[in-house]
Formats: sequence, structure tokens, C-alpha cells
Amino acid sequence: MRKLSEKDLIEKIHDNEDRRKQYIRLSKNGETMMNEAFACIQARFLNRIQNTSKEDLEEINHALDILQEKLFY
Repeated sequence: MRKLSEKDLIEKIHDNEDRRKQYIRLSKNGETMMNEAFACIQARFLNRIQNTSKEDLEEINHALDILQEKLFY
């Protein structure tokens, strides 16, 4: 956390009602870095699947749906 704060990627927000509490959120620089990383990942992914058949894309999409369901629900 300290290194992220030093690089201005996160912000600490103090709770006005309870001084023991701190909240952490991405700074503007952190949001920019995250968005750039996701854009790069998306571009690489799309590049890798550009010649994939429709049937294979449907199979990949189904597999991703299953993965999302298992991880997030």
C-alpha cells in the first residue's frame, strides 16, 4: 500500500466519524493506469482471437460465462 501511495496510484480517505478507519481508492493516476492496462489486455486478446471461427468464439464465450459464474457468484 505504501508503494502504491508513493506512486500516487491510490488515495487514503479518513472516516470523519471513526478516525481509526481509512478507506482506500484509486487516484486519478491509478484509474488511468488501470484503464490503460485493461485496454492493452483487450487489444492483445482481440488480436489473438481475430482468426477464430464463429463456433470457437461461441465456445469461448460459454466457457467465460461459466468461469464468471464460478468466480463471482
